[in-house]
Amino acid sequence: MEIMEDGNLVDRVRILLQRDMEYYQEKQTVLREPLCIRVSGGKLDFPRHASFAAIKIVTWWEAEFISAFKRVSGLSSTCDKEASKDVSEGVIKNIQPKEFISLILDTSDQLLEHLHTLIQEALDHADLAVLTATLGAAALVRNCLWCYNQQVKDEVSLESSEKIYKCYKSYHEMAEALAERLLDLHCRLISLYILNEADSLSWHAAKSFFEKERCSFVIQMWWLYMQGTKADLWNTVPPKMAQRVFSGMLNESLSIITARFIHVLSMRDNSVAIMLLELFVRQCIGYTVKFEPNRSGHKMDSNEGCGGFLCIGSACNHSLVMSPSLGLYSLIYILANTTTDPLHIIIPALRQDPMWNTYLDRQQVWNQARPPWLNALLTPLHSIMLPIVETLLDAVKTGASIYQTMSLTLTCLTELFVCIPVGILRTAFAIDENIPAHCHPLGGSVLLQILCSSLYSVLLKVSESSKKDAEDSPKTAVEFNGEIGAFNPHDKSASAIALAEALCSIDEDNKHTSQIEILHNTIKESIELRDSSLCDTRLRNMSCVVETFADELLFTETGRRSLKVLYDYIVQASDWILASLKLTDNNIRTNFIASANFSKSTKTLPQIMFHIEDAAFDQLLTGSTNWEMILSQPLSTTIDRVRNQILIRPEFKDIGQLRQDEREAAILIKKLCSTVKSARIK
Repeated sequence: MEIMEDGNLVDRVRILLQRDMEYYQEKQTVLREPLCIRVSGGKLDFPRHASFAAIKIVTWWEAEFISAFKRVSGLSSTCDKEASKDVSEGVIKNIQPKEFISLILDTSDQLLEHLHTLIQEALDHADLAVLTATLGAAALVRNCLWCYNQQVKDEVSLESSEKIYKCYKSYHEMAEALAERLLDLHCRLISLYILNEADSLSWHAAKSFFEKERCSFVIQMWWLYMQGTKADLWNTVPPKMAQRVFSGMLNESLSIITARFIHVLSMRDNSVAIMLLELFVRQCIGYTVKFEPNRSGHKMDSNEGCGGFLCIGSACNHSLVMSPSLGLYSLIYILANTTTDPLHIIIPALRQDPMWNTYLDRQQVWNQARPPWLNALLTPLHSIMLPIVETLLDAVKTGASIYQTMSLTLTCLTELFVCIPVGILRTAFAIDENIPAHCHPLGGSVLLQILCSSLYSVLLKVSESSKKDAEDSPKTAVEFNGEIGAFNPHDKSASAIALAEALCSIDEDNKHTSQIEILHNTIKESIELRDSSLCDTRLRNMSCVVETFADELLFTETGRRSLKVLYDYIVQASDWILASLKLTDNNIRTNFIASANFSKSTKTLPQIMFHIEDAAFDQLLTGSTNWEMILSQPLSTTIDRVRNQILIRPEFKDIGQLRQDEREAAILIKKLCSTVKSARIK
């Protein structure tokens, strides 16, 4: 499609939309392009694809924004770099912010009218491809307008900001309305056509369907439709919207199926998490590592990105080197940052390692080589410890003694514990209740041991960075007339080391016993108050709460990597998980060893639709089938087939359960059918 790159923005958009409509009328489809896989989804729920016209208009808007406000909008790093380069070279003309607002409003109204026309055409012809392309366009423009409003609302008049918000609201309502129409369309198809069974299929009867030789035709068609629709939704509609539409379809269809003939079986809570955690702990017995959360497990395949719109390069092309230690770290990190019960999940798994408690002894505070599960508990605490470190170093500079700084440490921890994820606090208290008597954590508290271990690690990092900065910067002489063995309070590196060493003996000689007890009791009372709340118990498993925890994990680099690692492990170990779920508690589960460089195998849509995992619906269609023999058989039923069909019926497998008269008849029939040559049947 030829487009005009020069001239007034309003004219360019008008011509672009005219040619886009001409293309649709000629081809009965809409040009669309993918967005960067890193950008799709997120809080604003960016689409995976959008129409070519919408992407082109957003690109033009970005250039106009740079020209009007002399800064980047933050929407697209790629567009920002190119636009900034053009500004430095004097390529882009200068426009006023008020003029930019006017251009955005005029062109967005044109696009909105254009999308309305395409939507009506798509609904009239039931064209899902055009419908999803327009939905992606509406979602992209909606998010773009939201970003612009956030960027310029403090620099333009209130009236202009309200106009942009009103335009944003129009696109938001359009996207939501399209999602509702899409869901309604699929639900109607499922209820009226897919799950509309013939009257001859009686699901209230106890007789097995098709002599257990195949599944229900209706269930097979439902599976085909759901798998095909899922693939379409996941590749077209914005991720969260796709989840809402698919969950609505699933809810509608399962309600019909359940009411008809399905008995739902319950599964034990967190059974998959327990299995994986026990597996990881067994495979990591005796393994310790100095963990660096920002680099562990990452391997860059190339410097190229996915090539989609808004892509900034290699940020969306991460691959992970899988290992049991990385899996253990990731799973513990996720569990500790959610509302799971550590007594039910984490503690039984840790007991798989006979030496698990030795890492929590007071002599191990200084040891930076820790098991992955302990690193996972310490990682979220590092950011909280940074302000405490600065406070302690400032106190040392002003002449505070070691005793006073340790007292200040406990005071800071007592004040800042509310910033610690509650799952880590619960886990620490759960470990405290189950730790053996021969293990002596710092201050007799696992919680204090974990807090001091994290603070110790942060102090070491501060010391290393300060020492490096001092070596790189010009040296200035600082006079220090202290005793032998004392440290210079003005030397940040030496002070951090001294404070770290003091942490290892914070509980010696009962110097801070009362403060340690206050810290322990304060946190324990807070946790008990939270857990005793009935409202909190009910909220734990609500979908909105689960989504909130997932969003919080996705906001951090460690959380994103942990979720990706766990997802890859579950995909890779899916067969092992399904087999383990079938075992009882008395059975011994086999070990599963993940591949280090795992790449998810992609299956074609027909393969997904006509298979449940790797098992085909109709076993007759798989393997080496002699079709010539099958097609050459007479349509009439042979004597041998009659005998075989009778003998495989369930009534003949357990004759002892039948009534006396039925038992006699069954024995006689079985005897007749078991005879190789029966004169009576002949």
